[in-house]
Amino acid sequence: MIGDILAICPGHNSSITVISNNEVKLYLEEERLSRLKYDGEADSAIEYAVDNFNIDHVAMVGTCSQITEFESRILKRFEYHYNRRKKKTVYPSNINYNYQVYFFGYDHHLTHAACAYYNSGFESCIAIVVDGAGSSNLYTIGENQNIRGFQTESTFICKPPHVVQKWTERVRNNGFFGNNISDENFKKQFLFSSDGNTTISEDCGIVKCYEAVTDYLDFHFIEAGKTMGLSSYGKPNEKFSNLILNNNQGNKNFFRQIYPKGAYVIDEFANSKKADKSWHKDHRLVTQEMKDLAYEIQIQSQQAVFEIIEKTIKETNIQNIVLAGGYGLNCVANYFYQKKLGSSVNLYVEPISHDGGTSIGAAKLVWHFLNKELNKDGQLNPNFKQTSIYYGPQYEAMEIEKEILDNDKFELVDTNYQQVVNLLLDQQIVCIFQGRSEGGPRALGNRSILFDPRVKDGKDIVNSVKKREWFRPFAGTVLEEKANEWFDMAGLKSSPFMMYAVDVLPEKLEIIPSVTHVDNTCRVQTVNKEQNLHFYNLIKVFEESTQVPILFNTSFNLAGEPLVEDINDALSTLERSDLKYLYLPELGKLVIKKSRRALLSFAVK
Repeated sequence: MIGDILAICPGHNSSITVISNNEVKLYLEEERLSRLKYDGEADSAIEYAVDNFNIDHVAMVGTCSQITEFESRILKRFEYHYNRRKKKTVYPSNINYNYQVYFFGYDHHLTHAACAYYNSGFESCIAIVVDGAGSSNLYTIGENQNIRGFQTESTFICKPPHVVQKWTERVRNNGFFGNNISDENFKKQFLFSSDGNTTISEDCGIVKCYEAVTDYLDFHFIEAGKTMGLSSYGKPNEKFSNLILNNNQGNKNFFRQIYPKGAYVIDEFANSKKADKSWHKDHRLVTQEMKDLAYEIQIQSQQAVFEIIEKTIKETNIQNIVLAGGYGLNCVANYFYQKKLGSSVNLYVEPISHDGGTSIGAAKLVWHFLNKELNKDGQLNPNFKQTSIYYGPQYEAMEIEKEILDNDKFELVDTNYQQVVNLLLDQQIVCIFQGRSEGGPRALGNRSILFDPRVKDGKDIVNSVKKREWFRPFAGTVLEEKANEWFDMAGLKSSPFMMYAVDVLPEKLEIIPSVTHVDNTCRVQTVNKEQNLHFYNLIKVFEESTQVPILFNTSFNLAGEPLVEDINDALSTLERSDLKYLYLPELGKLVIKKSRRALLSFAVK
């Protein structure tokens, strides 16, 4: 036995992954525990992992060739928790207190690629990583000139035995060249040569262009999903027709990059200053140019990524493609690729494709490295194929019930699927809390807010309750066997991780307006009994009452907050909002605010 592996990704979307007994037993993002969106410290998540597993190996994901002061501090936090538990607990004598550290700093994109490769279940594939800024390394140009560059787009050939090998790499910098590298040891170890497969340029990368527009619209640059939602309201605009030029170069007349942190739109080119947040809440204040800018960056960026996919397939003749990196969360682009590629290419998009997923990639890389001697045939671990991303902690039913009963603001009543559906039919919003929390940014029925998809102004109702921007769309969860009757799945057999915004069939548009975006698409999750029994059964009962096998589904949180993790987070969210009902299917119970008790009679007919 090689023991338990803990992998840590510090920085935004910080996360930990634990592999124990040859499979992922835990994936947890720090923000779920700290309640701070995008929290980078990972301290509470590390503490949870140390308290629940016997860690023998620690993998640290980084973005520099040498470990930074920040990453060193994170490792010291691990050591603190490790020693605390060691002193506090009486272990069996055969427990090994020594742990080995592995550092993945020189190639951040490697951990993205490994995450998607091992999770896809493909024996061999091409991994394409499209990211804002990966690792920072020094590259040589010619004999004497050196440049510090940041990874932006990379491709990898992945095949047995467990090999994830760089194929091409695009590197960007801010235009600073130099020969004065004082640390000769560092220079010898970590100076990369620029060759035919490495392209270095000073323009904005694909994701940085998208981030610049997101910033221009007065969102945090990491909130690119909001720009994606606005893009459907725009139309082609010649003024913005050259945001991304040939060979995936961001237009220098439009964008300025500040690697690694971000990029911005040049005011003079846009002929206007950066937008302010007022339009986020008032649709009358948004201009058509703002909508068009979001539209153009969506269309041009997805085309640029598709050209990388197409070129890589042509060069390698490999038909299995996996996508990772922050741009992988762009479900509009993912559907575009799916339609363009057709059935000749097998496409897998990693659902935890943001930086949090790199801890999964690092943990699985370490597992394969440690098992190299044991696994002479070089076979991939069959347990690594990702069939579920309910990776969070498991909470005991008795503890959940006790927390609710101890809170005098709530009441707990017996319920069943039909009674919950009755609430939905009365246009009530119902939260659902069950099992282990979802990994990644999308709610898949364990930490979700549910509504009737047939309500015409349902989007406005729920956006108001969640305190979100007016234009943002919502997802629909559909019974897997009925998906093709309601959506153009473009050859997809399923979409269990909500990674595609697919076309709603024309004859169904008027039936499910709450989950249909302005461009007649829906970000869709398919579900079957094996994936999520209670969620499946609830939708099935809703279908029996309405002939619609779909529920409106959004993340259980309020604007600017992470998904709820434990029952106290769930109760707090109800207490601070107009949300009224919380369904606990594993207990067969419904939590209601005591002030709402008189309104419950219709639900128990």
